[in-house]
Amino acid sequence: MFADERKAMILEAILRDGSGYIADLSRQFHVSDETIRRDLNELSKDKKILKVHGGAIAIKHPIREENYKTRVKQNCEAKKKIGQYAASLISDGDIISFDYGATAEEIARSIYNLKNITLITNSFTIASILTEKQKNGDFTGKIIFIGGAVDCETSKTGGEIAMSVLNRFMADKAFVCATSISQSGIMMWDESEGEFSAALSTRSCETYVVADSTKFDKESFYKFLDFNRVNHIITDDENKISDQTKSAICLGNARLHVVKSK
Repeated sequence: MFADERKAMILEAILRDGSGYIADLSRQFHVSDETIRRDLNELSKDKKILKVHGGAIAIKHPIREENYKTRVKQNCEAKKKIGQYAASLISDGDIISFDYGATAEEIARSIYNLKNITLITNSFTIASILTEKQKNGDFTGKIIFIGGAVDCETSKTGGEIAMSVLNRFMADKAFVCATSISQSGIMMWDESEGEFSAALSTRSCETYVVADSTKFDKESFYKFLDFNRVNHIITDDENKISDQTKSAICLGNARLHVVKSK
């Protein structure tokens, strides 16, 4: 194994687990303690980890979101699979609420052969997708759009008006997206978006968090949901989720659904 490859794997392990010990890393990579020390020193110089006695700990920075046009192009296949699986959990007669996001859009695109459903959203994009699908006969029922202050970049509404309107409704199932998921909980980069998604959860019987596996074991700016307020988390199997995060999800009595990507 080349040194750069080993350092990349060491960094990945420390960021995933939060820390790494020299003795453990030397056994894992079949090199001397001194080699691991040199690797950790170099990673520390790059401000990627913090060197401590006996090993190193991760330097955690809040995950910032790219602009929306960039995000919708990332991990498209995983989001599509998650969306198809999530849509399969919707039953005839359900009242469903969505927040905005590429994965939520994939859920909307995957709705077929459903009768008498009600779909609530604050996303112009999702409302447009659902309108076309209803015209094509993919489902029967009604679409309710939550009005409010318009965010032109993300094509959604928000603010006090949207929250006030949302609080008039109650859903069977809410599907919400996230910036990141860690053992700390479910987080969003924008706090106002987080508050809207949290309100969706409060105003529903069941909450489904949909997030591709790249979003796990990272932290963002604003925690909007604890695991004990979530019933289901749907993701893909492209990236490993740490045991610590899985344990936190389990302790919160949320069910983790892992969709096969292939």
